[in-house]
Order: sequence, then structure tokens, then C-alpha cells
Amino acid sequence: MLRGWIFDQEKRDFEEIESQKLEEWRGDNSAHWRSQANGHLVWIDLCNPEEEDYEQLCRRMELHSTVVENLKRPKGRPKIQQFEKYFYMTLYTVAHRHTAGSLHVELQEIDCLVGENYLITVHQEKVPVIDTIAGRWKTSAPKSESPTAYLVYDLLDNCLDQYFPALDAIDDRLDELEDVLFEGNGKQLTGEIFALKRTLIRIRQVAAPMREVVGMLMRHYADDDHNTYVYYQDLYDHVMRIIDLLDTFRDILSGAMDVYLAVESNRMNAVMKTLTSFSIIFLVPTLIAGIYGMNFVDMPELHYRSGYFVALGVMAISMFGLFVFFKQKDWI
Repeated sequence: MLRGWIFDQEKRDFEEIESQKLEEWRGDNSAHWRSQANGHLVWIDLCNPEEEDYEQLCRRMELHSTVVENLKRPKGRPKIQQFEKYFYMTLYTVAHRHTAGSLHVELQEIDCLVGENYLITVHQEKVPVIDTIAGRWKTSAPKSESPTAYLVYDLLDNCLDQYFPALDAIDDRLDELEDVLFEGNGKQLTGEIFALKRTLIRIRQVAAPMREVVGMLMRHYADDDHNTYVYYQDLYDHVMRIIDLLDTFRDILSGAMDVYLAVESNRMNAVMKTLTSFSIIFLVPTLIAGIYGMNFVDMPELHYRSGYFVALGVMAISMFGLFVFFKQKDWI
């Protein structure tokens, strides 16, 4: 699906481009299209593009072969590459949902081509962030002397903002898991714990490289006269907060699992103490019965009239004594 918007900086007017004009753009060369923009900001959005779209995009925008290869190959690492006439940038936003008591987190990739007065976004599935930004710009277009830089900032800011609700959901789920773990019911949740750990690793794999992306944009706009640099400083702070939260949650999850394993180990040790105590208690009478059950002719005390009752008494006294001893040591 092909959509587009054009922003008139003087009138502060952000309008959607008609489908007919978009089709004309498909068949035009990039130089003619840029001249038609008349200095306005143009935003083109390609959702689930086909092979023909990639070919036309490559031909019209004079893209480098590596950029086209990256556009066709989803699930790439977040990065930014600077070329003579444009930037190529890959970023991710996060969506989360609850299903049957489990938390599912999805990563949505957005590829961006950023020129002097245009932005082209390419993604495989619908990304709500795009509609959110377009709707807000239609209602109240921002006042910025660098609309392209501000649009890129707005896109990055909204994408990063989507991380925080997902991280809050993970935080809430971690609290629930900790309660269940310390109640001793963690056997059924170990699978979800490892799934959450994998989710945190996946999110960090796409969040950590965003430091490089935002850092390069900060350096690019460092000499800008319109305070664009300040916006990207704010983005850098967001990225660092996300990374810190991910590291914290991963440590909490690992710590909770370690504590649960320690509690289970202590519980097993207590069970082994109890079993060992009773084994020793029954060992003494078994030893006495075994000795006097060997059936030798010349055994001492074998012909005592009260030997049977004496043996039973010794067994009972030894068992009771051992029971009291282990009870005092809290092994039983």
C-alpha cells in the first residue's frame, strides 16, 4: 500500500497526497519529483511493498545497491548510513499484547530514507505509529524551521515511546512471577521465565544499536541553527533509559530465578534431613534385630527368658532418644 503526505512549511498545512498524484510519482524520475515538491516536505509511506516497488524506488531515488538489499531483507540490525543525497536508517518499534495470561511482545521494523525535503518509510506490516504521527500533524503541524529533521525526530520519538508501555507490562508481569515463585509454585512458570528472558534479549538487541543511530543524528545536526540538536539529545536520553530498564529487568529476572532455585534447594535439603533422620532412627532397631537374628548357637543372651522384651525395650528407647535428638536439631 502506498500513501503520502505533503507539508507546506509557510502555511503549516499537512495534507494527504491524492492517490493519482502518488501513481504519477511512481512513474516519474526523482529529479522531476523533487522539483515538483517546491521545497515542501514530502512523506511517502510504503507498506508491504512488492518487488516492483523496490525496483521503482531504487531507480527513482538512485539508491545504493546495499540499501536496496537491506530494504528487501527484513529483521536487520538498527543502523544508519549516510550517502551523498540521503540517509538510510533502520529502526524498530514495539507492540505488546496479552494472550491467555501470557505477555507477547512484537518488534516492528521501519526502514527510512531521509533526504533534504523528503522522508520515505518502508515496512512489511501496518505500523500504528505512522498513522498517529500523520493524524497529529494534520491537526496541529509543528512549528519548526527544519521540518524534515523534526519529522524524523517525531518518528523516532514515537517509536521509542512504544517501548515504555511494553516495558511496564513486563515489569508488572515480573512482579506477578516473583509472587508466584516465592510461594513455591514456580515449576509451571519456568518456561515463561525463560521466554521473558528471551524477549528482553530481543528488545535489547534492537534498542542498544539505537544509541549509534541517535548519536550519528546528533552529530549531523550539531551545527544546526534551529536547535534540532536538542531534540536528538532528548532521544538519546530515551534510548539510555530503555537500555537501563532492560538491563534492570534482566537482572531482576535472573535474580528471581536464582532465589527460586535456592529456595527449592533449601526445601530439598529439609526433606533430605527428615528422610535421613528417620532412616537413622530405624537403623538401630534394624541393627539389633539383625544381630540377634543370625541364629548362631552360642550367642550370648540368647537363652534369657526376658531377652525378647529387653531387646524390644532397647529398640524403643533408642528410637525415642534419636527422635528427641533430631527434633531438637529441627531435622524433623
